[in-house]
Amino acid sequence: MKKILQITNSLARHGTETFIVNVLKHINLADFQFDFLLFTPEMSGDYTEIVKQLGSQVYYTSSRSMGFKTYCKGLDDFFRKHSKEYIAVHFSGCTMSTLMPLYYAKKYSIPIRIIHAHSSSYSGIHNYILHEFNKFRLGTLATHALACSVEAAEWFFSKTRFEKNNIIIRNGIQYEDFIFSNEIRQSIRRKFNIDNSTFVLGHVGYFMPVKNHTFLLDVFYEFNKRYDSTKLLLIGEGKLKDEISEKVRKLNIEHKVLFLGNRSDVNQLLQAFDCFVFPSLYEGLPFSIIEAQVAGLPIFASDRISKETQISNNIEYIDINKSSQYWAEKILSVANVSQDRFFDVKKYSYFSIDHTVRQLTDIYNS
Repeated sequence: MKKILQITNSLARHGTETFIVNVLKHINLADFQFDFLLFTPEMSGDYTEIVKQLGSQVYYTSSRSMGFKTYCKGLDDFFRKHSKEYIAVHFSGCTMSTLMPLYYAKKYSIPIRIIHAHSSSYSGIHNYILHEFNKFRLGTLATHALACSVEAAEWFFSKTRFEKNNIIIRNGIQYEDFIFSNEIRQSIRRKFNIDNSTFVLGHVGYFMPVKNHTFLLDVFYEFNKRYDSTKLLLIGEGKLKDEISEKVRKLNIEHKVLFLGNRSDVNQLLQAFDCFVFPSLYEGLPFSIIEAQVAGLPIFASDRISKETQISNNIEYIDINKSSQYWAEKILSVANVSQDRFFDVKKYSYFSIDHTVRQLTDIYNS
């Protein structure tokens, strides 16, 4: 059995972590074991117990926030002790603000050293400066460069030796789990006391600035003025949740907005939506956009999101600088239209988890 060390910030239910766990669930566990090296301790509702049940070991080390010297010592100690166990490290992130995990993986002779880009932009000038600086070092540390989209590849690998030598690994999903079911739709709506006359807007995403929840509430507030019976379902957790909850109170729409937290049944909740709204400031290639399309939903997404996410005719990319009123009018255009929730699975097989796993298996065996 080949052991792969997955290195990422945490096992929270974010896009990057969901990607890794989906791969773990579908890869041949007789051939591969994923272990995890994390910089954030276990938290309620994350994937920790799931990966342990699938045979993974989970290790924690110091984050950069504890000081660079402590961070490096933690990595050095870990790799000195465990490096001989692994044939590959798979380092996932949204910026190259650090490459130290790859540095220590090379120092201790792990042969396959993968960097995986999961975003197409940055937050914070400090991260940007470090990201650009580390491009000069990447070619000496990584053996393989992966990205979730062409735009993410450009952000990470331009002006590096991987600029034309990277592999796009799309965020594959298990299509069958998301295909529309009216039976599930009715069950979920009954669970949340939502009748069939109510038009439901939905969003899936961590409560952080890039997801733009504040603007999403503005859009919903404007839509609510124009449509008598409507609700907004928000799936996710995060540091800005309290701030968003407070804005809901100030707008006096508490009875219209449901905070559903982190969920393991997103595939079923999507069936209850009538529309998916995703006004992110930037993204790599978000899972939730793909999942929503497979569920047959009309989607209104920010124009900052990669057009590689389009796998149906139901998605419209809107200028993020347009007003909340403009977005609301766009959504209104589908509110009274009968929706065909059919999705052609065979046509878009390259977004399936099976395709993703085959690509990664080839790399791990290289």
